[in-house]
Amino acid sequence: MGITVVHALLMTIFVVDLVMRQKLFLTEQNKQEAIALAKVFAANGSSWIMSSDYMGIEEVINSQTYFPSLKYAIFLDMQNKVLGHTQRDKV
Repeated sequence: MGITVVHALLMTIFVVDLVMRQKLFLTEQNKQEAIALAKVFAANGSSWIMSSDYMGIEEVINSQTYFPSLKYAIFLDMQNKVLGHTQRDKV
C-alpha cells in the first residue's frame, strides 16, 4: 500500500506541474498574440493618424472584426484622446 500512495503522490505532482506549465505557455502565447496585433494596428493606423483621417482610422478599427479573440481596439493620441474605438460612442 505504501508504494501505491507514493505513486499517487508522484502522479498528482506531475499533473499539477503539467497544468501549471500549460497555463504559463498559453498565457505567454496570448501575450505574444496581443503584442503582434497591437503592432499590426499601429503600422496600419499610423498614416491615418498622421493625416488626421478619422474615416481611415475607423476602417482600421473595423478590420479588427477579423480577429475573433480581440474584444476591442482603440487608437489614442498623445493626450489620450480617443481617435478611434470599436464602440463608436466612445470616440
